[in-house]
Amino acid sequence: MAEWNRTRPVFLAGEIAASAAGGRPGAAVMLAGYLSDRLDRWGDELVPPAEAPPEDQEEEGGTNDESLPPELILEVLRITEAEMVL
Repeated sequence: MAEWNRTRPVFLAGEIAASAAGGRPGAAVMLAGYLSDRLDRWGDELVPPAEAPPEDQEEEGGTNDESLPPELILEVLRITEAEMVL
């Protein structure tokens, strides 16, 4: 939580929008890349990346049960978007 408070992702999202609106697309891209990398790393800490299924399972049309369901990912994105709109 301390790192979350130091990084302040919602604040950074506002800075990205302000930079883009203020005619500073380079700064917006840089901040967006930083925020994307940070959120990706935090996500990996919360749920480690799933390993690829064995090749024989892939050929049989199997799925990787360790992946998050799309509904959960969509809900997290909705919550994140709602925080950015605040």
